[in-house]
Amino acid sequence: MSKRKLPKKAAKKAITKKVAKKSAPAKKSPAKKPKKLPANPAVEEIPEEELSESEFADELFTWLPPRQQVFISNYLANGFNATKAAIDAGFSEKTADSQASRLLKNAKVRAIINARKKNRLQKLEITAERTLREIGKLAFFDPGRYFDELGNLIPIHELDDECRAALAGMDVKELYLDKCPVGQLKKIKFADKTKSLEMLGRYFKMFTDKTEVTHKIERVVVREAIKQERVLPPSQPEF
Repeated sequence: MSKRKLPKKAAKKAITKKVAKKSAPAKKSPAKKPKKLPANPAVEEIPEEELSESEFADELFTWLPPRQQVFISNYLANGFNATKAAIDAGFSEKTADSQASRLLKNAKVRAIINARKKNRLQKLEITAERTLREIGKLAFFDPGRYFDELGNLIPIHELDDECRAALAGMDVKELYLDKCPVGQLKKIKFADKTKSLEMLGRYFKMFTDKTEVTHKIERVVVREAIKQERVLPPSQPEF
């Protein structure tokens, strides 16, 4: 049987419908919503805005694993020896150093440690201003204030706060003559003024060791150059 031929107009419509079907974009399936992660009790169940920094740190401490709690407690108690604190927390001596470094990078552990350090300083009333003031007392004290107008040593209970703060030590020795006391020999030791001045200078960035290092490098370079030339200038001493 011969195929029935469609009219030209009908044939064109049929072709247009086929092309439209092929070129029509495929329907996209609706995007899946990401799964909601479980709530973190250490963050969401603690009313941070209602607690002070110290209280929030104490509350957060209770949510940490036991090893992290032991690490924090020992780290603050042993003078900030992280490796020893990690060993006390149950880590092996071989991995204690790396584990300590990892724990100190933990945001929660670090936040608790910083909060407890700050709280300890506040209880002791230790501030940057007070520290600088005390260093200044040691750096600028006058030894003449320890003696009266006749040159006699003033008794320690009569010294003011600044003089007592600058006193590093006192040694009193009884003097005898024929087993009879004839007087006392008193030795006093002052605080190191040079060290206190150096601490203040570093705080105010008045001097650094950069220049000294540069000079050392220059001396090494010059000395190596002289060795290569195998000639030492007679006008300059050897370094």
